[in-house]
Amino acid sequence: MKREKDMDRDQVLKVVCECVAVVLGVAEDELTENTHLRAEYDVDSLELTEMGARLESRFDIRLEMEDLTYFQTLGDVVARMQQRIPAEPVTA
Repeated sequence: MKREKDMDRDQVLKVVCECVAVVLGVAEDELTENTHLRAEYDVDSLELTEMGARLESRFDIRLEMEDLTYFQTLGDVVARMQQRIPAEPVTA
């Protein structure tokens, strides 16, 4: 996975769509930056948690519960991922 802080929005969106599509069981091409997770797909807290786990794994980041509850649209997810992607790998 490309780890640069300057990973462009389209690249982040593609990864987000891949993760979300798996959780929702839909085709990636159904999802856009304007897709509203709750209104269009009735996403519940369990699905948000699963999405969060997939995003953490793909981007090698740590998300908090407040991040997950912030997500309304895929654009929100992309914006938060861009904020969270470190310039350097996180060491534990």
